Amino acid sequence: MEQRILSQIEEFLEEIDKSLREELSSNFSSIKREDIEKIHEILIKYIHKVIELAKKGRSVHERVLHSIIQNYSDAVIALDNDYKIFFWNKGAERIFGYTAEEMLGKTVDPIIPQELREKGELEWLFEETLRRGYIENYETERITKDGRRIIVNLSRSLIKDESGEILGSIAIVKDVTKVKELEKQIQHSDKLALIGQIAAGIAHEIGTPLNVISGNAEYIMMEMGEDNPYKEELETIISQAERIANLIKQLLEFARPRKPNYKKVDVNKEIAHVVELLRHQFEKSNIKLNLKFSDDLPYIWADCSQIHQVFLNIIVNAIQAINENGLIEIETFARDGYVNIKFKDNGVGILPEHLDKIFEPFFTTKEAGKGTGLGLAVSKRITDEHRGKIEVESTPGKGTVFTVKFPTYTTKEDEQDDGGEPGST
Repeated sequence: MEQRILSQIEEFLEEIDKSLREELSSNFSSIKREDIEKIHEILIKYIHKVIELAKKGRSVHERVLHSIIQNYSDAVIALDNDYKIFFWNKGAERIFGYTAEEMLGKTVDPIIPQELREKGELEWLFEETLRRGYIENYETERITKDGRRIIVNLSRSLIKDESGEILGSIAIVKDVTKVKELEKQIQHSDKLALIGQIAAGIAHEIGTPLNVISGNAEYIMMEMGEDNPYKEELETIISQAERIANLIKQLLEFARPRKPNYKKVDVNKEIAHVVELLRHQFEKSNIKLNLKFSDDLPYIWADCSQIHQVFLNIIVNAIQAINENGLIEIETFARDGYVNIKFKDNGVGILPEHLDKIFEPFFTTKEAGKGTGLGLAVSKRITDEHRGKIEVESTPGKGTVFTVKFPTYTTKEDEQDDGGEPGST
């Protein structure tokens, strides 16, 4: 037993003896020394029992508290002053994919994105925690064991001993990726509703006078001779009117898409059809086309005209991104229950800061008049409606790879009436 506790017991016994003297007064002197020692032994025995019970109670309390923290759904991570992990709960295992055995005694470097490590985010967090004593609801990004980027909400506070010395810090990390995605979907829905209102207004206000302008220009051209100096200006008016009409049409299609007409589709056949439509553009831009079609590709359940639009948008973007010595490769293959269509070009590529924005309506890096910023947004919407996926990888100056995935059509049970939902495997 610690000397401090022994000393306190001695002081306690002296207090007992003092109280007995005061109560028994002169009779206390008649009590034998051995009797007093026996009383002390009995008291010490019970004191030991009380101490043991207190220890057990504290141990149970600590075990319960440890169990609660260990099994907490959010990540609880404790670091020492050298940024080494000494506590990693089940929530951390679930969110990040690393077990406690893999992380204890290590730094948190594996879960922090490289650019944030280079910026010194961890050091800043620790310094800010030291300055304020805590950090609350700090939003940042982390990386899981399988390489996924997740958005997290982080709160951190200092760990101190009884004397106030700092032993490290403890963080509670919540994965808010799904919440943020839901917020983005809500914002996207609100944006679509606004686009729909704007598009309807534009179509109503501009559509009719635009048709009048275009029709009159075409009529006047019919009356002109081939050498008329005004013919070129009229052709410009007609082409620009058509461009505006096409923009209005894209707006309306994007904001108020028609219901898909699903049927069993051969992807290789449909890509070949779209490529044939663009054959002139390939020749005009001196771009080489390399097709790698899988011979045993499963069917998909899709709306032909809508997936044509997806393929067309991606290929046209690739053509416009290529400067010289152009090459576009289109590959099809089946994997993990999906038909994959990979579009690879050796164009200018996409900047990293633009990758998260390319599917947003009206986002474009093209020159004014060369793009509306709706092509990829429409492609993403169509792919989502088909329960598919669209992914992009790009290296500036080297090229871009778009991969479109549609669930495979495999059984008769998937087949439904026109307009039905796409089947799944």
